[in-house]
Amino acid sequence: MTQANQIYIAHAVPVSITRVMTGLDHYQYVIAGQEPDLTEMMTEADIIAGFLRVGEISHLPEYVQRVHIERAQLADKLSKLTAFISTAGFLDLPDDDRHLLEHQLDAMSAYRRILDQRIDNFADKLLEGKI
Repeated sequence: MTQANQIYIAHAVPVSITRVMTGLDHYQYVIAGQEPDLTEMMTEADIIAGFLRVGEISHLPEYVQRVHIERAQLADKLSKLTAFISTAGFLDLPDDDRHLLEHQLDAMSAYRRILDQRIDNFADKLLEGKI
């Protein structure tokens, strides 16, 4: 198995991914975590739907990895909420629900900025040799 270049949120640990032919022009992926019981077969659609890429962060301390994962999860939710707000379904909601979702979007955006700042602060400290 080859080591993946990404950390995937579902297991929050480095995983290896092997593409396996399971039928004519049909492939599945074996996702193997560090624990033997974390190994499972998935389709590419399942991987795309259920896993968020956060980049190569295995070299970072665990607490910084968690911030990156948290930020990726939040960014995914923000993207989905932003997309929903631009639909007709959003306009069909009662006024109070629309206002609450707009406030939620603002709060989530502020939260993401805080996580970005934490990531930047760690990177600055790392570059300065303070860590």
